[in-house]
Amino acid sequence: MHVGLRFGSSFLIPSSHWPRAARPSAPNPRTPEFIAQELVHLVASQLGNPGAFFREGLAVVLGDRGRFQGRSVDGLAKPWTRRASLVALIAAFDAQQPGDGYAIAGSFMKWLVERNGLPKVAEFFRASQGKRTASGAFQSVFYLSLADAGAQWADQI
Repeated sequence: MHVGLRFGSSFLIPSSHWPRAARPSAPNPRTPEFIAQELVHLVASQLGNPGAFFREGLAVVLGDRGRFQGRSVDGLAKPWTRRASLVALIAAFDAQQPGDGYAIAGSFMKWLVERNGLPKVAEFFRASQGKRTASGAFQSVFYLSLADAGAQWADQI
């Protein structure tokens, strides 16, 4: 019998027991980066829930040191900043389909942490509790709309 390990809402099982179809794109739960990302999810979930884009982006920044699949998140995100606004990228984010969306989220959250510090980002997570929207929480903590923050981020990466 194999036992998985539960981190927050995630349930980790040995990769040898993943369905064959899930193996090619699924992250390897044996890597230190994967474990670190899951620990970030565990801690961040205790603060609040601004949405999957912000949760996954923070996990990429802190758990994988600003890299996605070994590549710089900023390098992967830059072309997308020319195609769509941050608000559109957040709306299109799908946590079930890792890919460029994770790099985009990671790049934005990296910028946010570098610009404001981790305590301020934690305050944003706490402000997103209850019925408050991520946009409203963001505005109240950073005194900046998501659209304006997205434009600044796009100019700086």
